[in-house]
Amino acid sequence: MGISSHVEGIATFSQGDYSHAEGQYTASIGTGSHAEGNTTIATGANSHTEGLGTNAIADNQHVSGQYNVTDTQQAVIVGNGTSNSDRSNAYTLDWEGNERIAGQGYIYSKQPVISLVSNNLSTGGKFDIMTCMDGDYIIWEQGIKDFPSNVTEGDGHMLQKRTSAGGSAYLILTEFDTNRMWVGSGTSTSVTWREIGGN
Repeated sequence: MGISSHVEGIATFSQGDYSHAEGQYTASIGTGSHAEGNTTIATGANSHTEGLGTNAIADNQHVSGQYNVTDTQQAVIVGNGTSNSDRSNAYTLDWEGNERIAGQGYIYSKQPVISLVSNNLSTGGKFDIMTCMDGDYIIWEQGIKDFPSNVTEGDGHMLQKRTSAGGSAYLILTEFDTNRMWVGSGTSTSVTWREIGGN
């Protein structure tokens, strides 16, 4: 037992000074660490682990979910493994603020703002993220879809997905800085744009 440490639950162990272990088979090893849940271990100083079979080995790290892959470069880890021998991470956030998601990431917003990296597909132009006003999402990957050649690069664009009275889907792209607007239609691999307004 560490100095001023605290344990509760079944088969819990608190070795770090000022640490806390609770739940079942948990261990708080690092100074000021906290382990909770089932079979979790908090090794790093001031670290926190919860869930099932999770391990926090870095100082000041938070781990949740289940059966994560340990990584000292991450500030936050969400494990999605299935067992101690089959560990994986669904999500990580490193100390530089970089996020990594194992699946696809969807961002929903009533007022989505997107960033246009380049409007030239021949140089790898793409939109970073596009989200639609109706809650649907559109992911434009590099080189897959066309967009207006005279759109200004930078932040301050909005994409809306609409459906006509006849049931056809179309896109509206707005550029806030210039108040320009385009309507797009076509296929999943090629969109034809028509400018309909602006300064």
